[in-house]
Amino acid sequence: MKSEILKNIPESGSFEEVRFDAFGGCTWVKFQDSEYIDWLGVFGYGWGGGAAIANNSNGVSFVLSNGQGYIVDINSRKLLHKTECDYLKLSIACTSQGFFVTATDVELYVYDQNGLLFTTKRIASDGIVLNECNNGKVSGRVYGFDKWYPFSLKIKNQEYKCSWSCPLE
Repeated sequence: MKSEILKNIPESGSFEEVRFDAFGGCTWVKFQDSEYIDWLGVFGYGWGGGAAIANNSNGVSFVLSNGQGYIVDINSRKLLHKTECDYLKLSIACTSQGFFVTATDVELYVYDQNGLLFTTKRIASDGIVLNECNNGKVSGRVYGFDKWYPFSLKIKNQEYKCSWSCPLE
């Protein structure tokens, strides 16, 4: 299954369109389901943040539309969950485990296809980078007032490790 954020809106009627809180400026995503049928998801905006797509191996996609997150079943074209936080900056899929990890500038949120599993306390002063997720472990960097520090988060037991601790928690 494939998905991509479109830079240009296709001609009306070119593809089936499914709207998710779509009004005003939107993020347009072209999906291809398991039967190789293309369709468009049109996603409303949050309060500011990133635009990204992360797909897992179960045919579920996490769409980030200017801060608002949408978890969508690519085959059924149904919304599974809309995130509570609407100022998310980035996301990454833990493909084989079915998790999605998202970040604001200061905290992490972990979702599965049913919704929010947990969120961390404040872990950065002002910046998080997600590098990868392998075997249920997310790695990245957090900004700690003076420099970037590496971190890891084991999702199953919510074990967070970093050599820097945010004094603002």
